[in-house]
Amino acid sequence: MKVQSLLPSFLLCLCFGACSPEHGQSGSEISCQIGQIGDNLCQDSLGDNYFCGEQGVCTPRPDVDAGEPAPDTSVAPDGAMRAFVTYPIYKGDFAVGLGEPTIEADRICQVQADAQAIGGQWMAWLSSDSSVAPTRLIGEGPWISMADEGPSTLFLNRAQLEAGPQSTEWLHPDGSTTAGSLCSWSGTTARGDVANTCQNWTSNTGPGTAGSTIAVLDRWTDNGSEDCFSSCAFYCFETR
Repeated sequence: MKVQSLLPSFLLCLCFGACSPEHGQSGSEISCQIGQIGDNLCQDSLGDNYFCGEQGVCTPRPDVDAGEPAPDTSVAPDGAMRAFVTYPIYKGDFAVGLGEPTIEADRICQVQADAQAIGGQWMAWLSSDSSVAPTRLIGEGPWISMADEGPSTLFLNRAQLEAGPQSTEWLHPDGSTTAGSLCSWSGTTARGDVANTCQNWTSNTGPGTAGSTIAVLDRWTDNGSEDCFSSCAFYCFETR
């Protein structure tokens, strides 16, 4: 009888990769499937301060006390700069024949911002064989989404670029939503090191490191490698 009573829960875990907590379980004991499904289950079970961590268990978000309310990311901090994600139309060889690839990516960000008349100076979160994204980024933050009303804080400061975003509300420069996960070329690990760069962004074969717009922690910048023939976006940051 005991086996029969546990069977539905077991099948639920098997199918969905995560289990609801039993009485007395802590967050670190709740198994989950890494990704949005697991994040949703952890938040439903334990609150918005939790996500599915790298070990496949529900984990408090970094720099957040699980006993405290989650930070209000809908209020733009003073002095906030903006960030957006381009449309995913750029293959890994986007800079072939164009010289330093980070300069070309910066130009793409600026062109898209200018096309929407949103003002500002913009750069791409991208590393190349000769330049790394964190050292190119000017400013201390915070950076917010492009929403006209109720902007969401993505990164409160530079330290969160390594820890991961507070929000995953990445928008395009016209304010439209990404409609799910987009890959975004970065060539950058969470520690700010150069990763795979599609042969310095000149080849459509081989791997290129890209982030995911719905990812938390380091997966926002390093969600693994995409085939360089894939079409991905760029993260664009306003600078000062």
